[in-house]
Amino acid sequence: MTTNNEYHQFNEHQLTVLAFLKNMKQYASGNFNYLTYYGASAREMIKFMENPERYGDFDFEFVCGLFRAIDKIFQQYIMECPEIPVQTEEDRILSSILINAEDSFLTAYTNNSLYNKSNFISYLNREDVIYKWNGWMLTCIQREVLEMKKEMQKRLGITE
Repeated sequence: MTTNNEYHQFNEHQLTVLAFLKNMKQYASGNFNYLTYYGASAREMIKFMENPERYGDFDFEFVCGLFRAIDKIFQQYIMECPEIPVQTEEDRILSSILINAEDSFLTAYTNNSLYNKSNFISYLNREDVIYKWNGWMLTCIQREVLEMKKEMQKRLGITE
């Protein structure tokens, strides 16, 4: 962990992962405390990268596990933000349904528990906050919205 009594200096890729994790904590905070990546707690990785000196006496395997998880996150989750399409009438209708529906309504249409109803509403209304999300989160929300629309069309018997 230390070299010549200096603590590890994180490289650009590792700092990108720190920014990604902090972004997830800020904009998808509902279940963040339980979020793990490759066996490492997201919350623990943030603490580790912000204060590596506190981990000098930790088990070597534990610290190596944090580094492995950070590297794998960079490879799998760090991506460019996708293009955000213009809001459609379908988006406005779905947003108004979600605004007025119980939280349990969302679970009938999506299995992703990391995001909450307000994340979907923000995306459907193209609120300014979505432009601050990381690329992975935005991609996931877009995919979930598409699946939600397909499922609703199927359940309501709507064909295109």
